Amino acid sequence: MAGSAVPRRRQEAEPRIRRVSKNGDWHTDGRPLAELLAEYEAQCARSNEIVAAADLDDAGRHPDFRDGSANLRWMLIHLVEETGRHAGHADIVRELLDGTKGYY
Repeated sequence: MAGSAVPRRRQEAEPRIRRVSKNGDWHTDGRPLAELLAEYEAQCARSNEIVAAADLDDAGRHPDFRDGSANLRWMLIHLVEETGRHAGHADIVRELLDGTKGYY
């Protein structure tokens, strides 16, 4: 969630994704998986701190979005939707690979 549009009490510089290939892969510049996972965990912890300090009606601020275009409640629901969508995509890929359907 580095650089994501979460409500902030103060603007902070967040790292941005530097390069994305034409096929959508993220370039990791040879960084080990453990380092990437540790960075992800740190970003999750930071997001949890921001959410805990904010009100669900607080408007998000991000240079790439209109001011007040989304409040924290909308952002959290959007995260649930996106997580479910991507989990569904992963399940479809798994079904294509192993031939099984559903949970059984």
